[in-house]
Parts: sequence; structure tokens; C-alpha cells
Amino acid sequence: IKSTYNEFVKVWDGIALIAEPDETSGEPNYGENKRKDLWHTGVQIVLGCSVMMLCFLFYWQNVSNSVGTKLLFLLNIVGIYIGHLLAKKQLDFNSRYADKLCSLFSKSDCNNVLDSKAARLWGLISWSEIGLGYFISNMLILLITPQYVVYVVLLNLCTVPYVFWSIWFQKVKVKQWCPLCLLVQALFIGMLIVDVVCGYIFIPVIRLNEIVYVAAIYAIPFLCIHLAMSAFSDFNKERGAKYELESLKMQEEVFVTLLKKQAKYPVSKSTSQIIFGNPNADLLISVFSNPHCEPCGRMHKRLRELQKKLEDKACIQYIFSSFGEDLDQSNKFLISAYQNNTIENSEEIYDLWFNGGKYNTTDFFNKYQYDINAPAVEQEFRTHEEWKKETKLMATPTILINGYELPDVYKIEDLIFFKDLRIEM
Repeated sequence: IKSTYNEFVKVWDGIALIAEPDETSGEPNYGENKRKDLWHTGVQIVLGCSVMMLCFLFYWQNVSNSVGTKLLFLLNIVGIYIGHLLAKKQLDFNSRYADKLCSLFSKSDCNNVLDSKAARLWGLISWSEIGLGYFISNMLILLITPQYVVYVVLLNLCTVPYVFWSIWFQKVKVKQWCPLCLLVQALFIGMLIVDVVCGYIFIPVIRLNEIVYVAAIYAIPFLCIHLAMSAFSDFNKERGAKYELESLKMQEEVFVTLLKKQAKYPVSKSTSQIIFGNPNADLLISVFSNPHCEPCGRMHKRLRELQKKLEDKACIQYIFSSFGEDLDQSNKFLISAYQNNTIENSEEIYDLWFNGGKYNTTDFFNKYQYDINAPAVEQEFRTHEEWKKETKLMATPTILINGYELPDVYKIEDLIFFKDLRIEM
């Protein structure tokens, strides 16, 4: 949006937003994200350069020294690059080079042209797909069967009406220019000039087998591109729908409404004394867990990460179950570990248990030598068992938020967005 100083002053309400950095400012995991970005960029550059070098070497070693065919080859290489930029714009992929080219003129907007109805043939096939497939097929013929260059010339002649139509459509109908589209038209004209100057325009002897061969070369790249772009387009739509759903989910009113439609269980901070985090927090996250359950082990890791992000805004409460009486001693061990250690040491022991200690219980128990039959341990164990019988809960892990079962559409990681929310117990 551009505005003169005087126009801006007239509409400005005198309020300005000034952002200032502090010690917590910055992109999370910036270093890792930067390395990934550099890696992906490097891979694309190396791959693109490698393909181009192979094409050039193959062409120069296997094709005649005709200046005309070499010029056509170079023009089609440029056409492939421009076509790929157009395809990225069509799919709403980020491209700095495409954006720079599309902003060359004051009345230029590639998106308006590419999003118009006329940008698709019969409303199904985009001109960017056709153009990219056309340039790739031209290059394949020049690389593999240069003796069929006459068919490239004939098809290039057929593009002349399209050149005039495209320019007319942008000027008269859309009233905006697409610089990338204009570059494609310039390439068509450039190839036509090469055809005329080099004497490639003549009526050839048409053979059925040649027509079938050339038709296949033009059809296969185009169909592959069409299917790929359709798949990418569907993926983008699904991703957009997912973002919209995520945005809706993160509204507090939606979260509370869905949460209160879930089953509610009698939970309070006295239900289990095994509590990590801030015991005075309003947000109580109760996890019904089994010490020998694999999903429970993975859930423990996720809860530990969540606890770091929630800081003092929540407390995480463990209520234990088991697969059978022969495994009840594991529940008692974890209860005893909590009762006989500081919170920090208890967290460390729980981490070691869920990270692999549960697979060798004898060694793990012998390492710490807790009295798992102590009255306090037995009392806490019975409290967990009575709660399990009362609620009839069986599935582990089950996550409860102030007594309400966490809806399936939410992950525990989403709770970071609701850490200041007050939910009645």
C-alpha cells in the first residue's frame, strides 16, 4: 500500500505501534531453522545446476553445431525456468525471484492474472502447466531427437495467436500486467524469430510414426506436470483448511465449549499427591497412566516438555494404573520415589523409568532401595485404586483438564495457548 505523506497524515489517528526487542525476542529454534533453510536452498541450487549442466553437455556433444538449434535450446531452458516460476505462483509457493519479476511495473500483478478465469483452459488446465510442459517437451526433442525440430517449429507457429490474445487479455480485460507471462510471450516471439532467420519454417513430410512419437513427448511431461500440480493444489487446500481449523480451535470459547462437552471425572489435587509444577495453579492436568504402557512413556516425555513451557501456570498430576496385580509394585515404586525425594529428583527418576528403566524393574528397584510397602505408599496406592474403580477408567494414558477429558481434536501441546484460562473444577 502506497500513500503520500499528506494523505497519510489526514487518515492517521496519531497512534503508532513501536516494537522493541527484549532478552526473549527472536524466532524459536532460529539456528536450526536457518540451517534447514540453507540446506534446502543449497539442494535446490545444486540440483538445478547439475541438471542444466548435464543437459548442456549432452546437447553440445550429441547435437549438430547448428546455431539455430542451440538458440532454440537456450530459449527453452529459459522458458522452463520462467514456467517453473509461474507454476510456483499458481500454487502460492514463496519465490523471491518470482515476486521481484511480478513487481516490475506499477500496474503489474501476476496473481490477478493467474487467478482469473481465463488463466485455465476449459476451467481445468492452467496455462502455466501447458507452458512448462511445452518448454520441457521442446527441450527433450532438441536433446534426444533433434531431427524432429521441424515439429517444434510448427508448434511454435501455433503459439503466435496465443501471444496476441494474452497481451490483449492482460491489457483490456484484467487491466494489469503479468511480467512472467510477458516473458513467456517474448520467448515465443524469440523462438519464432530464430525459426524465420534460420529457415526452419517449411512444410515437412508428415509421417504417422513421427507424429505419434512427438505427440507422446509432448503429452507425457504435460500430464505429469498436471497431475503433480493438482496434487500440490489439493495439498495446499488441505493445509489451508487445517490452518483455519487450528485457528478456530485456539479460540478460548471454542476450547471451553468442547471441553465441557466431554466426560467429567471427580478430580482434585487431593486425588493424587504426585504433582509436578505449581501445586497452587488453577490449571490441573491429570494423567491416568500405566508405568509399563508404551504410549504412557511417550506421553510422559510430552508432558515434561509441556511443563517447561507452562512454567508456574499449571500442575501435572499422575494417577497410576497397572496391567495386573503382579505389576502393582511398579506403581508403588513410583509413588515411593516421589514421597522420598525432592521434586527435581523425582522428575529425574520418572524420566529414567519411562525412558527404559521399566524394562528391567529388578535392577531399577535395587538401585534405589525404596520401601514400597510403607504405610504412606500403601495409602497413596489405595487412593489411586479407589479412584480407578469409582471412575471405571481403563484406557491409558487419559488426559483430564480440571476433571474434563481432553477432546480428541486437541493435543496436550495445545494447552500452552490456554495456560491463563480459568476452568471450573
